[in-house]
Amino acid sequence: MSIGVMSYGEVVFNSSFGFADVNRRLVANSSTRYPLASLTKAFVATTIAQLVDEGLLRWDEPLTTYIQNDYLYWTKRTVERELMWYGKVSAELDHSRKPGTFPLPLESYTGIYEDSIGSLRLLVRVESDRLVLNFQNLTQEDYVLDHYENNIFTWLSPRSVLAARGRYTGQAAVFYKIRFTEEEKGVVKSLFWSHDGSMKGQEFFKRPSSALESGGCQLQQKL
Repeated sequence: MSIGVMSYGEVVFNSSFGFADVNRRLVANSSTRYPLASLTKAFVATTIAQLVDEGLLRWDEPLTTYIQNDYLYWTKRTVERELMWYGKVSAELDHSRKPGTFPLPLESYTGIYEDSIGSLRLLVRVESDRLVLNFQNLTQEDYVLDHYENNIFTWLSPRSVLAARGRYTGQAAVFYKIRFTEEEKGVVKSLFWSHDGSMKGQEFFKRPSSALESGGCQLQQKL
């Protein structure tokens, strides 16, 4: 992450944090380029507000006043495609599933999993005889892990649930797969999650069982 603060057209603070490339351990600097991604929403809203403040736009004018294009047509097309997303991903997962495989006892998968630099944590626990996943100990946003095949589970939820939680609903099927790996027979040591389309799958390592016993409190304090 890079942060810059400007005042009256001059940069008064500029600093970078973390890695530009985690796999290659390249540290971020002032020349690192980042995709705007979800920041486009805030960026566009701020830009429009500035144009309104300068008198170049009006909030109550339709968009076609300033840009001549058939936005209504493309909006309808986009909505139709978006509503088809869940069915498409579900069908892809069902088609690729290997039938007749079984998981380990669910308790084998429970634990706190961290990436190599401790910036992202996944908490896996058993609740009501089902495996449950949440990110960064946000228990108000639990996701049920359904057994997929062998040591692979999926956390795909209905589009309405994901959208209500502010999650992007256009990810590929692999995004919703969690693959656990065994250090030895029946002993889970880590999990792999492809949370970034540019990465093959990042490994998250299981913390010692003692950390899980008080993990909720520890994570709340650290976050």
